[in-house]
Amino acid sequence: MREMRYRPSRFFLVSLIALMTTGATTFWIWHRLHNVPLQRMKGIEVLKTLLLPREQNDDLILTAEDRRRNRPATEALMHQVSAKYPALQIPSHPVAEAENGFLQLYRFSQEYDRLKSPALRGLRGLLESTRWDAEEAKRLLEQNAEMVARVETIAAMSGRSTIGMPEEYDGFIQARWIKLAAEVLLIKARLAAEAHDEQEALRLTKTALNLASHLREIEEPTLLGETVGILIDLAVVHMTHQHLLPALGREANLPQWKAALHRRSYNPADFAHVIRGEWSNAMRYYLFPILVDRSNRHRPKDADEFAHMISFHYQAYIGRLHRMRLAEMAKDPGIAVPGDAKKLSAKSNQLYDLLMIGSKSWSKGYQRAAVIMAQSQAAFDLLILEKTGTALTSGSSKGVTPDPLAEKPFTFDPTTRTLTTKSSDVAPLKLPF
Repeated sequence: MREMRYRPSRFFLVSLIALMTTGATTFWIWHRLHNVPLQRMKGIEVLKTLLLPREQNDDLILTAEDRRRNRPATEALMHQVSAKYPALQIPSHPVAEAENGFLQLYRFSQEYDRLKSPALRGLRGLLESTRWDAEEAKRLLEQNAEMVARVETIAAMSGRSTIGMPEEYDGFIQARWIKLAAEVLLIKARLAAEAHDEQEALRLTKTALNLASHLREIEEPTLLGETVGILIDLAVVHMTHQHLLPALGREANLPQWKAALHRRSYNPADFAHVIRGEWSNAMRYYLFPILVDRSNRHRPKDADEFAHMISFHYQAYIGRLHRMRLAEMAKDPGIAVPGDAKKLSAKSNQLYDLLMIGSKSWSKGYQRAAVIMAQSQAAFDLLILEKTGTALTSGSSKGVTPDPLAEKPFTFDPTTRTLTTKSSDVAPLKLPF
């Protein structure tokens, strides 16, 4: 089996959901991974460490050669299954290489993952610090000027596609570097806001959000990509309400900021688009190459039946998502149908369980993000209303953006100027001024 660079795979990124669900998830994952050597924190190794007994943690990782050798059969199975389940069919929209934001972001993350320069470490230290030092920020941005310029170029692109990705692409993109790229742009936005250059602060905020669009507005978005996109959205909301608007003051162009931060919707149909991309990505790069390879000892005897069953589960979930409201997502069982899987072989059951780890939690994280984004929009609504000369009262929230999960207005306290929700994992949001 190949040696791989360290990467927290899409399976390992279930730990990111802890940022969007509960602390119990974090503790459980940390407990299981506590004694795992760094060189094993890669790909499906982490998944096995989380779920399987120690003696069953044998390697399921495919080599690049495995994928190349099995590519024709994998693509044939992809075509066969998607023809049977139309909701899984994905239209393509190729983009020229030089204009492809997703491709350029992938290359950026691959190249910078190998760099360990002191200047770059200093910049990462600044991002991780709770202490703000504007002069230090300027110095570190200057020291990393080449990287910052490249980030801005990629963030300004409007095209993105997964068509024409490099041969070595295996459906994974380095999440931490994309998040760092967005945070660099937000540092620049904060400096601009503190210099009272509102249009520059707004421009940089929009470009940070556009990095998230590179992960979402592609043929095959993934749950990992969506999670990183959510983290970027939430970082932008936090930066805007906590630092940018207070620095700009009450004269800030609130309608422009509201439009910039909330141009994207969070609804079940959007999540269905992610689930369809996740199916394509997971099947093409992880599952189907095993199922079509008769020499792979992990291939179950009922491989074809398994491929169709799991794909049917994805299609059924996608269909339900298109018919439901966000509030109904919390009650939906999600992709996994364990009862159906029990009808298959033991190997198929094992693979099914591996692929479905944390699948329900992705939906919970998405719902939480939807509430936070709506809460931010409601805050803008109130600020804009107040700017017209209307005094804000406890009843003011009844006429603004509601909580999409509770399907009722947020609670507004005019004394503390905070918006709250009954969702226990969403913090109150205080109006910035």
